[in-house]
Amino acid sequence: MTPFALNYMDAQKLHIRHCMLFEFDRGLSGAAAAKEICEVYGDGSTTKSTCDRWYARVRSGDRTLTDQPREGRPSIVNDDVLESLLETNPRQTTRELAKQLGCSHTTVENHLHALNKIQKYGSWVPHELSANDKVKRVSACVSLLSRH
Repeated sequence: MTPFALNYMDAQKLHIRHCMLFEFDRGLSGAAAAKEICEVYGDGSTTKSTCDRWYARVRSGDRTLTDQPREGRPSIVNDDVLESLLETNPRQTTRELAKQLGCSHTTVENHLHALNKIQKYGSWVPHELSANDKVKRVSACVSLLSRH
């Protein structure tokens, strides 16, 4: 996902949470708030259980609308470092990359998947073709068709 898409999604979630807080202050139940919000923003914009969870949080005195920090170990792999390692040598295995980054190869695989990288002919490449690759494919196809 692009940074814009993530920021848009975060802004959308924050807006829905403001709506939930507004409905809470109006005195609506979680189910009624979910129904009102879904009528305005479309089905799937929130659920009754999400409203109930945020209502419980507001009732406890927490009126902040941002996510709380989660438990667990934070990711130690920086995607920029991973991409720079791939640029220097795209033929590295996930185990070699993991050794350089000091993490498990499964973590490297997950980050490569998130970066839309796949391995083709022993080299990590973007999953989608670049504009230049598409032009090369079209010219090769036209050349083959003209021969036939």
